[in-house]
Amino acid sequence: KNDKRVGADNSIPQNSSCKNDKRVYGGYMTMEFARDTEIQTPQYSTTQENIASYISKVWNTPELIKDWGKPICVLGEGNHDILLANMDTKHFLANIRFLLKTLQPVCDHFVWLGNTANGRKSEYPQTMRTMKSWDSGVKEMIESEPELQNMSTFLEVLDASLTFPHADYIHLGDNWYVELGRWFTSLM
Repeated sequence: KNDKRVGADNSIPQNSSCKNDKRVYGGYMTMEFARDTEIQTPQYSTTQENIASYISKVWNTPELIKDWGKPICVLGEGNHDILLANMDTKHFLANIRFLLKTLQPVCDHFVWLGNTANGRKSEYPQTMRTMKSWDSGVKEMIESEPELQNMSTFLEVLDASLTFPHADYIHLGDNWYVELGRWFTSLM
């Protein structure tokens, strides 16, 4: 079978290629928050600094930059940040600025995925109103800083997330992520 889709194990089949005949490279790293200390090393105290260091050393080698350029970094934060004690819009946006400024030297472009939400009423803090407000704040911050605006694309997904099945109140089902991934790879 000569299947060109990404497999269930998220591997890329050997026969897949980009339009320019170069193989796709890169990877996925998770960040739960816009600024946190979940990953600490002797060199850096935050997850975001450690991820930037990793990208710099592993994906931004002179050979890879020559062949590919710096990576496109797909980001999105907010759904977990809102659960932090004393987190408000001002502190959230300060953390987003830190995140973007930390990754700016190692990413060629940012694709910011807006927050998802659930249209149902609930006791959870990730309400449509709050998620839209935080997304607006991120967009305004990016637009107000020319160096970020020139290297950023904001994808508003909140409304689309209302029509997809949810795994829980805020996280979407696997099909959402599969379809989003397919859409991104179709652009290559």
